[in-house]
Amino acid sequence: MAASSIKDALRQVLTDDAAVTALVAARIYNVTAPQNAVALPYVTFQRISEVEEKTLDGPSGLYRDRWQFDCYGNTRASVDAVGDAIYAALAGFRGTLGIIQLSSITLSNRSDLFESVTRLDRDSHDYIVWWSDPP
Repeated sequence: MAASSIKDALRQVLTDDAAVTALVAARIYNVTAPQNAVALPYVTFQRISEVEEKTLDGPSGLYRDRWQFDCYGNTRASVDAVGDAIYAALAGFRGTLGIIQLSSITLSNRSDLFESVTRLDRDSHDYIVWWSDPP
């Protein structure tokens, strides 16, 4: 399926990567995972911020976003493995997916966390994504 939004394009980068899908299959969710029983590990991702670059003529069609990817699992080793696979798939990726041109993806921050309520380990990444869509 051709990407028609930045969200679709980022998800496609991950679902097209054999190392990522070997660990999480299709369990990659935008914003939140389903409330029903979800197999572990899984990934959620969400846009944290977006800035549209401007020119003297107005909007340029070039965007600089911050996206957060969170890997959840029942062991630190499982979330680290998923996090490493996501990093390998995203960091430095460039290409066109559907109508979205991904110009640059760089890791901004990575944190090891533990969710005390759900008792799940979490590996959280923030990426800066430069992208454009056709005018």
